[in-house]
Formats: sequence, C-alpha cells, structure tokens
Amino acid sequence: MLTLFAVNKNEDNECWALKNADYRLGFDIGFFIAHGLIFPLLMSTFGFLTICNIRRQQRYSDQQNGTSNLRRYRVRDFRRMTLVQTACAIIFILPYVIQKLHRTVTDSDCERPEEVAWERLSLCIVRVLCVDLLHAFYGLNYHFNFILYEQYRSYRFIFYFISKYNFDIICSQHLPFIVDRIIDLSLSDRENTPGQINLLLSYIPSFSQFTQLRSLSIFHLHSYNILMKIVNECHHLNHQIFNQLST
Repeated sequence: MLTLFAVNKNEDNECWALKNADYRLGFDIGFFIAHGLIFPLLMSTFGFLTICNIRRQQRYSDQQNGTSNLRRYRVRDFRRMTLVQTACAIIFILPYVIQKLHRTVTDSDCERPEEVAWERLSLCIVRVLCVDLLHAFYGLNYHFNFILYEQYRSYRFIFYFISKYNFDIICSQHLPFIVDRIIDLSLSDRENTPGQINLLLSYIPSFSQFTQLRSLSIFHLHSYNILMKIVNECHHLNHQIFNQLST
C-alpha cells in the first residue's frame, strides 16, 4: 500500500498517491461520489422523508383534535432547517471534492493550452465558492476563522482587477494570517488599481514574510525604490522566484 504514495515536494510535503497509479484517480472519484453526491442526497432524502412522516402524523392528529397552528409552524421550520442543512453540506464539501479530483486529473508538467484554460476555469469556480464562504462565515467566531484558514495549505492571489475596498479587506483581515502559505502573488499599479503595492507594504512591511512564495508578478510599477526593495528582499526567500516585471 505504501508504494502507491509519494511525498509531493511542491506542495508543502503533502503525501499524495502517485500520478500514474489508478488508485489515486479511483479514490478521488469514489471520494467525489461518496462525499460530494451521496452524502447530500441521503441527507436530503431522509430529511424530506421525516417531513412527510411528520405531516402525515399532523393530518391524523388534526382529524382527531383539530388544526394546530403551532404544529404547522414547527413543520415549516423543520423543512427550512433541512434545506439549509443540505445546502451547507453541499457548499462546504463540494468545492474541496472538486479541487481534489481536479488536481488529480490535471496534475501534469506538460499541458496543452486547452487543458490550461480548462484548469483555470475549474479553479475559478472553486475559488469563487471558497471566497464566498470566507466572506460569509469569517468573523462569526474564532472556531470558524480557524477552520477557514486551515482548510487550505497554499494560496494564490491575483490582484489585477480587484477593487481597493476588497483589496484593503484582504490585506487587513486575512493576509497577515496566511502570509506564510502564499505561493503565488500578482500585483499591479495600473490606473484601475493605483497604489496597490504601497498598500500591501503597509500591512506586510517585508516580502521576506512570504516564506513559501514561488511566483511573483508585478505590473506597472513606476517606483525604482520599491522595485529594489522587493528585489533585495526576495533573495531571502526559501524558494526560487520568477519575477515578472512590467512598467
């Protein structure tokens, strides 16, 4: 069994099944079916069967004792709770399952352009779901924040077209807690995102805090001092970084 696994050096020493092993693909497909499809389906099925049983008992009780508004409200609230519980199970589980299966299928060093496009589309869908979860549940309590931050071991941030308001929220509320797990960072000082790099440096004073950074892209940087500051600090990072600079 141990021969089916290897340590992936590019993903923070995660243990993955080998790419060329059918076991990994079969396991991910089974994981997708069991946790992403069957679990929400069974949860909703048993919930609605329970609702039908309660309503059947309600009709029988109404025939015997008359209509009860309190019982009707309880059935309605239970129906809503079942729908919310099923939706939460799908929202929390499906993004992780899709990303896991996607990484198995597309994990290749040589990808064709159409494969890269499909990979980016798939990741965008997963990221949208995950970002919505982060905004929806962040700040409710400490345990929710811990779960959201510990769900992913690596992050990629592309800030080309983000608004200043959202960028400020990410830098002030989230970035300090995950700065050591960011592997890809793209910044831009173009006309629709002015002062983005300076704002980032106001929250993260040194790029040496990005200990896992592997790719850094900077566009429309017009300050020579900031450029030299970034270049000098990137020498202290653990991984070799590809700097894409555009003025």
